[in-house]
Amino acid sequence: MQVAVLEDEISIADRLVGILDGWERASEVVSFASNKEFSRHLDAGNTIDILLADLKLPDGSGCNSIRLLSTLQPESLSLAISALSDGASISKAIASGAIGYMHKDDTSQGVISMLEGALKGMSPMSPSVAKVLFEMIRDHAEEETPCAVEAPKSANDLTPRQIEVLLTISKGFSYNEVAKILGISVNTVPAHVRNIYKKLHANNKLEAVYEARRLGIIE
Repeated sequence: MQVAVLEDEISIADRLVGILDGWERASEVVSFASNKEFSRHLDAGNTIDILLADLKLPDGSGCNSIRLLSTLQPESLSLAISALSDGASISKAIASGAIGYMHKDDTSQGVISMLEGALKGMSPMSPSVAKVLFEMIRDHAEEETPCAVEAPKSANDLTPRQIEVLLTISKGFSYNEVAKILGISVNTVPAHVRNIYKKLHANNKLEAVYEARRLGIIE
């Protein structure tokens, strides 16, 4: 996999590159110190499978690069890396397309674990970040008045390919096996799964399968 690190602090960038160089899934690791450098890399036609992006860069927020990669290469995965763990920073990163958020002080094992989780369709976060996000959601919920639960979207909202992916994972196949069965790239499977979860208002595979069966999408 092609992995990119977007970090302007040399010591942190070197540490992350060192961790990723030891990750068996990474075939190449490239590093950039600014949004401009990363943008030029994409403009040259290079593909990035996973981006680890700092949020505070010399030429603006790393959210700009996360958003750019999500637009140009929607099957890619982006995770924010930052010392900032306030609610506003977390929300902005997620809104820009980040599927995970790791703290710069995370251990090597923690970084790899979150990357593995992202490839499995999860939204990994450092414990300190998850705590802030939970508190933010709780505080927001307390301000809201009770309302009716939004109904899951209908079967018509799932594409034929998403239905195929859902049907295959419902039978217990791994992402690698799903890719082989359907003849698609293993890197596209998590993207399909995330979209399925979103459309069915599900948080995991069991919920997605349950909703799909309830709606008659699969048997």
